[in-house]
Amino acid sequence: MPSEKELKEVGEHWSQALRNRDVTTLSRILADDFQMVDLSGKIIGKSAYLGFVQAQNRNIVSEAQLKVRIDGDTGVVVGRSSVTIKTKAGSQVSKKYVYTDIFKHFDQGWQCIASHSGRVD
Repeated sequence: MPSEKELKEVGEHWSQALRNRDVTTLSRILADDFQMVDLSGKIIGKSAYLGFVQAQNRNIVSEAQLKVRIDGDTGVVVGRSSVTIKTKAGSQVSKKYVYTDIFKHFDQGWQCIASHSGRVD
């Protein structure tokens, strides 16, 4: 039976992979048909998201208020993160985001099938 603990661990692996721009780990976490609504409202797939992650230079400072809910083989993670982004000019900008990730439990474990994030001003 899928557990909240397992799903929280996947979320931790996702955050670590973002910090390290580890697209191999992210590729395992994201389902092949993964869809995301990005900050501009554009719907992107797995390959576009992985390309975005590779091109970024950002550090996740903290994850807070992470909530996990499981119903059968579906899990929902809602959270808030603070991110420091290094610009091309070398300065750093801090931003806060909220997100909702929807996971499905497959034979190989949890994979994210959909995600939505928004900026908190």
